[in-house]
Amino acid sequence: MESRTRLILLVVVVFSVIIAGFLFTAYVDNEATVNIESESAERVIYTMETVGDLAPYKAHCTEIGGVLNECGSACATGSDLCVKGCALTCELVDATPVWEIYANENVGIQMPYRSDMTVYEDLEGQHGPLVSFSLWGPTQIENSEFFDGVGISIRRRELASGESPLSLAQEQEAQSRNVGEILSGIETITLAGRSGFGFMEQTVGAPVKRMFIKVDDDTVLDIGIALADPTDEGFASVTRKMFDALVIK
Repeated sequence: MESRTRLILLVVVVFSVIIAGFLFTAYVDNEATVNIESESAERVIYTMETVGDLAPYKAHCTEIGGVLNECGSACATGSDLCVKGCALTCELVDATPVWEIYANENVGIQMPYRSDMTVYEDLEGQHGPLVSFSLWGPTQIENSEFFDGVGISIRRRELASGESPLSLAQEQEAQSRNVGEILSGIETITLAGRSGFGFMEQTVGAPVKRMFIKVDDDTVLDIGIALADPTDEGFASVTRKMFDALVIK
């Protein structure tokens, strides 16, 4: 009887070890399904291959505080060369964005901007000094039309003989009408205490608000704001905060 009990206990122990080994292997195999090609502060790039089961990737992305994007950029941050196309990525979310102040005497403005924005300056531009701010949304694809995020350009232009903010708005509206759609016609606007004219256009990608703001009798600010927010990232609020505090010098 004692020998039989020992035999039963031995069988139970062996069976338990087999089951534990099976569960451990299954766990390891499940972990191995989350392939990571590269990581940066902005995103984790998993793979460009078709993934049958997204559940492990969703779990991993949620765990690290990101948003899973089934057609994200395959380009690693800072990479000059990369393969164009959709990649399965985890777009990392900055819960506490930092705001900084941009000021430039050549463009003649001062305004706040989010530190995770890309800032570009062309102070020797043919049509006058320019600064632009851009911030991509999680579904935006590199080297494609702009459909997720906010892009702001501000150029200081000297008026030629016979030009005015209204004539520039009319000229730009006519050009836009030939290649796209005018969503709202020219109207009088006020920005940072200055008057001007603006309209809404859409050619390729996101709608764009065009504004021509009078600085003085010889100068205007030519402003464009492209904005689309399909995943509700709050880009409209970011834009309002920037322009509510705009100072034109």
